[in-house]
Amino acid sequence: MKRRLVIGKMLLFEPELLFLDEPHNTLDQAAIALLNGYVASVKARGGAVVVATHNLSRAYAMADRFVLMRDGAVAYRVAKDGLSADCLRDLYARYAEGGDSVAA
Repeated sequence: MKRRLVIGKMLLFEPELLFLDEPHNTLDQAAIALLNGYVASVKARGGAVVVATHNLSRAYAMADRFVLMRDGAVAYRVAKDGLSADCLRDLYARYAEGGDSVAA
């Protein structure tokens, strides 16, 4: 309920830059759809949205670019153009988790 209230407050403004930390946690499907629509509208207005998340499928659906972090530093950057969700999982496993496999 608290997160839904925060989303509602965001809708009152038209920020050019939005920072979201694990934004989908604890949200129901209706609230997720509302949030995703709002993020899309910020992007459509030329704004930027920075999302910190471990949910790769939601990140893939929302993002144009990805920055994979490891130990507080940038490990890898990549644009979404031509990047499949499976490739993102491979990159995540390799660069963010430090695995030997290519899976993100």
